[in-house]
Amino acid sequence: MWRSLAVIVAGILQSQPSMDRGLAKTYAETVQRESVIRYIDPLTIVAMADHESRWIASVVGGKDGLCIGLVQHCLFKYEFCRIDYGSQACVDKKQQLLSGVYNLHETAVDITAWRDYCRRTTGRARVHHWLSGYGGYDNPERKIVCGQRKVKGRWTDVALPHGVADVLKRRANLVAHLG
Repeated sequence: MWRSLAVIVAGILQSQPSMDRGLAKTYAETVQRESVIRYIDPLTIVAMADHESRWIASVVGGKDGLCIGLVQHCLFKYEFCRIDYGSQACVDKKQQLLSGVYNLHETAVDITAWRDYCRRTTGRARVHHWLSGYGGYDNPERKIVCGQRKVKGRWTDVALPHGVADVLKRRANLVAHLG
């Protein structure tokens, strides 16, 4: 879904009003470009970054400080980091992820991958499905895939995890107020 640059900037600044407008515009341009290329609603990405970091690119969080940047990409998703978090490749990846523009690009790449995975695996890839996987709530050991569980041969949605519900609520608020 296409949204104007002004709407995306407004969404970012709603979350982080002290952000420099030039930086907000740079981030908004990245979000808009990636959203058009990958058919993602840009306000979903805005809501994700709001939830994960309040649009502060330097945030390092998650378990053991392994999740990095605006949308908290976790280093353990990269094989070279799983092997050795101290390796030069992993240190370099962490530095890349601390760049807001790069982090937003990686977010769009990951959304596309999760959407494809959910569609392939369950036949359904609505926003709450792939967002559950993206958010770390995919648990094949517990038979939960993309926020769904197979019941009597059919995929059925499970209760939304708190983090997913928060992002969806924030996105709905942005859509209602910004269009």
